[in-house]
Amino acid sequence: MANALLNGSVIKIVPGLSPVAIAAAGSGAAFNAAGFEGGMVIVNAGSTPTGAGFLVSVLRSGTSNGAYNGFGCSLPGQGTNGKIVTRSFAVNTSAVWHKVFYDNSNLGSAIVGVEVLLHNSRYEPVLSQDSSVTTYSDVVRG
Repeated sequence: MANALLNGSVIKIVPGLSPVAIAAAGSGAAFNAAGFEGGMVIVNAGSTPTGAGFLVSVLRSGTSNGAYNGFGCSLPGQGTNGKIVTRSFAVNTSAVWHKVFYDNSNLGSAIVGVEVLLHNSRYEPVLSQDSSVTTYSDVVRG
């Protein structure tokens, strides 16, 4: 797909954490990354308490209700307000089920949004976006 627009028909967007006040640890819903070669987690820290910061990790499992484990895709200590950080990962094992884990170390309320973009789909267009994601058509003329 050289020179093609990388839009909602070829990139799957998965909400990892809605930007609401979070005080403790938790995780987002499981999502299936089968059919994609890689992903990118994007963390937008709007407001975080000082201290250890807001930890975000992507975990994976072989089944949707299995044991989820880390595989190195973590963004530790996001303690800077108004900062966006990213980390990419490969989907190259049979453990295709993923979820976002977050931990604020009970340091007070943090407002952080997390999205996961899945790319290099084996199926184009992407067969389905998350129900909370709306993708509008491209603007092809300026």
